[in-house]
Amino acid sequence: MKLRIKLSIIVISILVVVVSTVLVIMLNIASNMQIASAKKGTAFLAEYIAVDIQRRYEVYMGIARNLATIMSQYETVEPEIRRERYIANMTYLLNSNDRLVGIFSVWRPDTIDDLNDQFAGQPGYTDDGQFIPWVSRTGGTTELLAYPDYQVVLSTMTNQEYLSDPWSITITGNNTNLVNFRAPIINSRNQLVGIVGVNVNTAALQPIIESVINMPEVTEAMVYTNNGTIIAHGVIDRIGKNLEQADSVLYGTDTSTVSSAVKSGTMFRTRKHSDIYKTDLEMVLFPFTIGNTGTPWALMIGTSESVILQDVNQMRIVTIIILVVAVIITAGIVFLIATNIVHPIVSVTETLK
Repeated sequence: MKLRIKLSIIVISILVVVVSTVLVIMLNIASNMQIASAKKGTAFLAEYIAVDIQRRYEVYMGIARNLATIMSQYETVEPEIRRERYIANMTYLLNSNDRLVGIFSVWRPDTIDDLNDQFAGQPGYTDDGQFIPWVSRTGGTTELLAYPDYQVVLSTMTNQEYLSDPWSITITGNNTNLVNFRAPIINSRNQLVGIVGVNVNTAALQPIIESVINMPEVTEAMVYTNNGTIIAHGVIDRIGKNLEQADSVLYGTDTSTVSSAVKSGTMFRTRKHSDIYKTDLEMVLFPFTIGNTGTPWALMIGTSESVILQDVNQMRIVTIIILVVAVIITAGIVFLIATNIVHPIVSVTETLK
């Protein structure tokens, strides 16, 4: 092999090794930085969406709380008009909010007044006149009924705000999930005399989750209630099911840990490979509590590593192309330089011979 070719190969090889090593290191650093940035971004997005949902549902808790405050001053209202006034307030608020399915109030016996005999058996009352009105549109129209679970409410009511687990119901032919927000009615003597509750349709969460999933970097998004029930999900068929059954394919061995984190209101993050998406998912569970219920819900958001590293992968491809072109150009330049260097040496050698 001629000397100039040998020299060219040596120089080019050294150059390729050095440049490739530097580029690999730089690309790895860029990938790690991108992943770290994405982790922070996923956590920030989860917190932002969770706070947005929390604020939306604080409105419903606020309705129950404000009504309870009004009713707590019942002793300042003439006994003959108390019940009708409160039913009118409930009806007005229900008709003013499309997301509410019903508003109810359950009073302990012989607390609101001593007029039970006048109302016995009427809509919104028990057979002995106990005040348990439920202004509801579960049947499609607004109607006044007696709250069917009033005995359960009476046995479980406390001085604390309350958020129920969801339950499934069919309203005008559509299946949906409802939750109850309850606020205590405490009179001027600091006595618990009843509660006010609102029935809220959770279907309004689904468009929010769908808008989150439409973000380029987001692959999964869902909302869990405290008992693990799914009330909004990117896969609609999973709504109403428990996360331990419906989402075990997503969390794998972390499923029970995620369920415990939801129940305790603990932030949790994990990284799992998805056979469905053929990539790793960075998942963040962000808890939030509505009002003073002490009953946390949680939002889970998953971002795709393939999307996160899309810019880095494009950079890698461009870098490889540039490296190949640079090597070809450098090889030509090195070959010409080597020729100019080697030619005088060869001439002298030939002369000496």
